[in-house]
Amino acid sequence: MLTVAVLPPVVQRLSLIAHGLDTVYALPGVHNDPFFDALFEAAEAIRTVHTRHEQGAAYMALGAALATGKPQAYSVVPAPGCSTPARRCSTPTA
Repeated sequence: MLTVAVLPPVVQRLSLIAHGLDTVYALPGVHNDPFFDALFEAAEAIRTVHTRHEQGAAYMALGAALATGKPQAYSVVPAPGCSTPARRCSTPTA
């Protein structure tokens, strides 16, 4: 698991903001609390859209990517939270 000290640079310089992402579609959980703390600290540069289900986060990110032509990101909790949206993102290619 990433430590709390690593997450702010991931959000700011190394990954999300540096690559032009301005929104993360997410289902928060105890496993990714440090990530959401880092997102909160960078709230002026990146917004978080909270969903009620993993599929919602994946579909929102996919819809935004298709509508804008830019990469999008989503974050969910582990276990079923990872496999459910992965299956949903493959729906348009089936």
